[in-house]
Amino acid sequence: MVTSDGGTHETSLSTVIVEAIASELRTDPVRLDPPLHDVVDPDALDALFSGPISASGFVAFEYEGYWIEAYSDGRVTVSPTSESAEATTAVSSEN
Repeated sequence: MVTSDGGTHETSLSTVIVEAIASELRTDPVRLDPPLHDVVDPDALDALFSGPISASGFVAFEYEGYWIEAYSDGRVTVSPTSESAEATTAVSSEN
């Protein structure tokens, strides 16, 4: 599981999410397949917790076997879904 503290305020939430996913997958962010924008609208993510009225909360979604949680304070967590974790455990135990 990867947890990001959100970086700097200049970094968009969608960029923090892409970087956190890439870190968990141990790949370059530009190599994510499918790209994040094929799964969720990055502009909507960026607008969700920005603007004159500060909302608190989080948004969560699944991306390629990982559960992504993005919080209003900029934190992002990436963790395997239970299905993905079970598959990884099964493969590990077969070796």
